[in-house]
Amino acid sequence: MIADRALARRIEADEAHGIASCVEAYGRATGKPVATLGIGGGWAGYAEGIDFLNLAKGVAMTGPVSAADLDRLEAFYFERGAPAQVVVCPLADPSLLALTRRGFHVQEFETSLAVEPRALTAPLPAPGVRVDRAAPDELDLWGETCARGFFSEEAIAAVLPAFRAFARLADVDVFLARVDGVVAGAAAFGMRDGLAGFFGTSVLAAHRGRGVHRELIRARVEAAGRRDADLLRVTTLAGSGSQRNFERWGFRPTYSRAVLVKGHPS
Repeated sequence: MIADRALARRIEADEAHGIASCVEAYGRATGKPVATLGIGGGWAGYAEGIDFLNLAKGVAMTGPVSAADLDRLEAFYFERGAPAQVVVCPLADPSLLALTRRGFHVQEFETSLAVEPRALTAPLPAPGVRVDRAAPDELDLWGETCARGFFSEEAIAAVLPAFRAFARLADVDVFLARVDGVVAGAAAFGMRDGLAGFFGTSVLAAHRGRGVHRELIRARVEAAGRRDADLLRVTTLAGSGSQRNFERWGFRPTYSRAVLVKGHPS
């Protein structure tokens, strides 16, 4: 698998679709202010109070962006009182680098990883860990479990509605992991045009180090195979334990992205 522009366009289009879908799902579920903006071939999303959804993805993957495009992107966020955040793929059109001349700076890096099903390598199963697709009456449980694996107790109340909304996305399958019968983690994947995008891999603190993360990957790999996925992808923080776990399954880094941010003028 070669990390060329065609592969990057496919991955980034899926990322952009995902941010727009999640923002819209949050708005439907809560009635809170949300907005999306098609920009430069990608999507920008805004959800009141949910910082991790206030992102633009897939921008400049299909061609150049103009100064007017970038003006619209900044205005989209600033008019809503939020900082402008753009996830930049290194294979985007170079015109997107104008962000650095407009006061944007690097906030963090993340890694895009992908694998074709034929290149997967399955580690040994973790004893005592069972993963099943969440039942319809477990969707709120999935949302709470996933949120608690990522956020502190103080932040849970604010982000929980978003995770409960994600669990109900029409093109997403959600999974719960249990250790000796006790809920220990959660994860999801979405399917779009043969591409399985893994996200939300979350393990509760009390159950880490038991192989839960590994088994959440296994369940999705198997489910994606049953749906004839031709490519699996995931985004992780650069150099994280999550990245290492996916690499053990045969996922390979395709490229690193920079998350650029420009604070609200106020």
